Amino acid sequence: LAGLQKASSLFKTSPTDGRKRVLIVVADGPLDDKDKYQTAMAELAGMQVQLFGVTVRPFTAQAPSDLTADADMQAIVSTPKAGHFVSIEIDSLRGSLDGICDPHAQWGASVAEI
Repeated sequence: LAGLQKASSLFKTSPTDGRKRVLIVVADGPLDDKDKYQTAMAELAGMQVQLFGVTVRPFTAQAPSDLTADADMQAIVSTPKAGHFVSIEIDSLRGSLDGICDPHAQWGASVAEI
């Protein structure tokens, strides 16, 4: 929650000169205080910030806590949810984040549409 609040305050003071506003949230487990996220998310949405989410796990197989983390993250990302959320193994994180600037990659295409 503190991270979303900090991001919101940074976006409030950043220039709005046509730049795309993107926030990537990375978590390795269920989100804390998820019932308190609505205010921060509404502020970010009001500033046209697109929120992308990544849940990382140590293995290919998903444990019950990984499924909970995925559901938590999907609840806070921008729509369409499929274009703003990914659940991956930790070893795949770099490749996914590299794709944010590639308009042909999943996330890059979503950013290009903003």
